[in-house]
Amino acid sequence: MNQNGFTLPQVVALVFIILVAIVVILIVKNFIPEEEAVYVEYEETDKPEITLNGSYTEYVQMNEEYEEKGVVATTQNGKNVSNYVVKTIYEGNHVVTSLDTSKFNTYKINYTVTDPDNKSLTTTVSRVVIVTDSTSPKISFPETKTITGAEALSYDLEEGVIVTDNSGEVTFTYDNTLMPVSGDYVITYKATDSSGNKTTRKRLIKVTDSIEIKEENNKLVIDYPSSPNDKTYTYKYSLDNGYTWMETDKYTKIDLTDVIAAVYENDNYIMSLSYKQ
Repeated sequence: MNQNGFTLPQVVALVFIILVAIVVILIVKNFIPEEEAVYVEYEETDKPEITLNGSYTEYVQMNEEYEEKGVVATTQNGKNVSNYVVKTIYEGNHVVTSLDTSKFNTYKINYTVTDPDNKSLTTTVSRVVIVTDSTSPKISFPETKTITGAEALSYDLEEGVIVTDNSGEVTFTYDNTLMPVSGDYVITYKATDSSGNKTTRKRLIKVTDSIEIKEENNKLVIDYPSSPNDKTYTYKYSLDNGYTWMETDKYTKIDLTDVIAAVYENDNYIMSLSYKQ
């Protein structure tokens, strides 16, 4: 017996037990493989799906606001994750905050969504937005205008006419066929913008007689139009179908007969009116 109280056989037995335990541990370690790390490889079909509202290519008219149509995003288990979509706008290779429609340009919009339940699953789709100008100018005016022959001489054909265009650049022309003779006159207005878009509209202007001839107490009363401030009219009438002319006042009376009343300015014919019994 040693000083710790163990006999030699007891010490030998204890050592034997320890050796056996070590051998058992080594055997178990060698014959039972360690647990291997598990790597999950996801397929493309596991990623969320994004569906564009509208078309892949959208057009917006110049100087008009682009209406974002958005997308719908869902996970493979059908969960709607549209609120998780991040939108990024590119002008060329640069990220911008919005589309500038004041000039011709092409933008790309990326829509990206990540599965909130699995951050490794991300999907991105794109849309192209083109700023264009296919909008024709607009021409507006009173549909029908009635004026006298005297007014027709100096009538401003642009009065009441409004021409607008989304580009802000437009040329405007019209044909002046208006005459101081009673009748219906169709005036054609044309507008062309900087992109070559064209608009044509026709306007009706009615011209009434400025010379008034009426019977009064067995006489013919001829009432001529007043001269404009910057002009001087000469009033004449003919009783022989225009062969000879007599000068008269603005307001005159003659016997009942066939007559042609005319207005001149510096010997230049302005207007006339015929009266037959």
